[in-house]
Amino acid sequence: MLSLLSGSEEPLELIVCKGIEQVMTNSNRMHIVQHQQFETFVGVACTQVGLTVESSRCGTGILENLFKHSARTCMDLINSKALESVLRGCRGMDEIVLQHCAAALANCAMYGGRKCQVKMLAHQVDLWLFPLAFSHNDVVKYYALLAIVFLASNPDLQMKVERSGTLELVVPYLNSQDPEELPKQCQNHAHGRSASWLKRLVPLLLCPNREARHLAAFHFAMEVGVKKKQQRLQVSYGCCFFNSAIKFHIITNFLCSCLVKLELLKLFFSQPERVLD
Repeated sequence: MLSLLSGSEEPLELIVCKGIEQVMTNSNRMHIVQHQQFETFVGVACTQVGLTVESSRCGTGILENLFKHSARTCMDLINSKALESVLRGCRGMDEIVLQHCAAALANCAMYGGRKCQVKMLAHQVDLWLFPLAFSHNDVVKYYALLAIVFLASNPDLQMKVERSGTLELVVPYLNSQDPEELPKQCQNHAHGRSASWLKRLVPLLLCPNREARHLAAFHFAMEVGVKKKQQRLQVSYGCCFFNSAIKFHIITNFLCSCLVKLELLKLFFSQPERVLD
């Protein structure tokens, strides 16, 4: 399908992009990133943003998925104006577009590493996250907060991140949420996350930033409820999470809401062999 993009007219470009977006699995994402038409495809996805609501949904949906690959890919995307296209999508009012944009920013902060995080701050992403964090849509709000805590976890950027005021919204929001109920409202989290995705949250549990620790703890508590219902706790909670240092920080340092503490304690007592070395 990528070969159809070379020299295509706009209607065909949208059709091809919609088809690719619907099959953006991990293996297909890897194929796209390694394809010789990758730059062309990214360029077409970027141009879709802002044309119509339908094209904006497609373009931002593709960019959201591509930012969930690797630090190198994230940097390539930023250099190809993909981040600018996502921020352009943030100006709209369509909820699906905003969901894609918030998730794309979270993915870039999460997968891109420190160099990409610096680039994000240069594009004032922290300021763009502020209105997203006030969205009445829980998916948009949660991804905006996830993005801001990843940026704040970078010690070189924390003071700059604080300027937007977005970081201050994290703890009040988490304390107002039930980790068992939020997945029902956020379909993106309804089935839980893979172990590889969750491993990227682990460093937040030990970072100096208070808001980052809270959100990571909340998310793991949320995963407990989802995976317990699926009887798949072992998928999410491997040895990387339950090492002694992380358990110590969870038990002694977190000032989470009672709901989060309760869910984590449920996990500890229902899986004692994973807690007691």
